[in-house]
Amino acid sequence: FDVDGAPKTGTERQMRLAMLSAGVLDQVQAAFDALPPESMAVKIEWDYATEIPRVSPLSTVIKSTGITNAQLTQLFRTALTL
Repeated sequence: FDVDGAPKTGTERQMRLAMLSAGVLDQVQAAFDALPPESMAVKIEWDYATEIPRVSPLSTVIKSTGITNAQLTQLFRTALTL
């Protein structure tokens, strides 16, 4: 856990369900779908990783949709319950 009590990682399933519950999964998926070819490694991680680290290129793309650090923290907290 981080100093704010949020988990450092969430499983792909947990995180996607948390994003679905928060109503942001479609916008996050669209951000990954729109990545340019030179960012293919990040897209592959999104598609096939078993965990999403809180500090990672995946989280950077998630935040690029306008999700704040506080909202991201809440997504990870919610994911832990799923």
